[in-house]
Amino acid sequence: MFTTKLASVLFVASTFLLVSQATPLGQNYRRDEPAPVTPTADDHQIQFGYEGDIGPPYWGSLDPINWGLCNKGTKQSPINLYDALLVPNSPLSFSLGESSSGLSLTNDGHTLKVVFNVEESSKYTLSAYGSKYTLQNFHVHTPSGRLSFKVFRNLKIGICNFEIKKNTYFGTIDFVEHRYNGEYHDLELHFVWMDAANNTAVTGVFYDKGDAPSSFLQTAFVNPSPPPTTKDSPPAPLDLSDSLLVHKFLEATVHDFTNYYAYDGSLTVPPCSEGVKWHVYRDVQILSIEQHKAITAITKWNARETQAYNKTAFGIACHTH
Repeated sequence: MFTTKLASVLFVASTFLLVSQATPLGQNYRRDEPAPVTPTADDHQIQFGYEGDIGPPYWGSLDPINWGLCNKGTKQSPINLYDALLVPNSPLSFSLGESSSGLSLTNDGHTLKVVFNVEESSKYTLSAYGSKYTLQNFHVHTPSGRLSFKVFRNLKIGICNFEIKKNTYFGTIDFVEHRYNGEYHDLELHFVWMDAANNTAVTGVFYDKGDAPSSFLQTAFVNPSPPPTTKDSPPAPLDLSDSLLVHKFLEATVHDFTNYYAYDGSLTVPPCSEGVKWHVYRDVQILSIEQHKAITAITKWNARETQAYNKTAFGIACHTH
């Protein structure tokens, strides 16, 4: 079920904004979220994160040559999903194996990610669009809610949910990954698939906090010990005493979900490459409050703001259905 996280809809903007290089005020309006922490990048890579002047609205300006699509792309993700994107009664075609080893929980500095070695990856395939995709990893995104930003220097940003308050120099942005009719969820799980030509497809599953724990999230993201709390932590092997862990989840959860939202979008992290085939399932799963706390204690919040889908340099068409 959907849980409405926004007390009220304050705005829907659909203009191309001239906004400053903004600095968060350090105020997080989700009462149960930990404070954001800027991830550490090694000395040979450009840093990106989820706050301050390396946060999502500025990714494109950090490396305009390689990451320019983050600000200038016309089919960026995540978006506000709406009914016209719903594909009813059309399950995707999976071939699912079993794994007794070869899966590890890692921390890439931006999220917790379960990675597959080459042999295990080949056991899980998605057939779609005339191609066969193999499962590369699955990872989590946790929304932050609304943050305030201070505006003081011009920078072009094209996003749907940025509001500059009247007669002030402050604005707000919601970093929440995908929405449905403006509603968002406590966690979004992404399965990343890739074909031989390096084309990417993603299957996404929503989670909300509730009374019942998720056995899949428990095994994949909570139980591995010691947990990879930083980017420098060694991978933590998954307990695969149940060799059908991934198989069962995809079969029981995804195959039962014959209704999903499909669209052509992008990666939700730099370089924000487009051409990604998105499939976000309508039904919402449940994780416990304790599981959510355990995951966000490591990831903090790591969600990108809702994007202006089909925007151009001269106008933005935000989905507001």
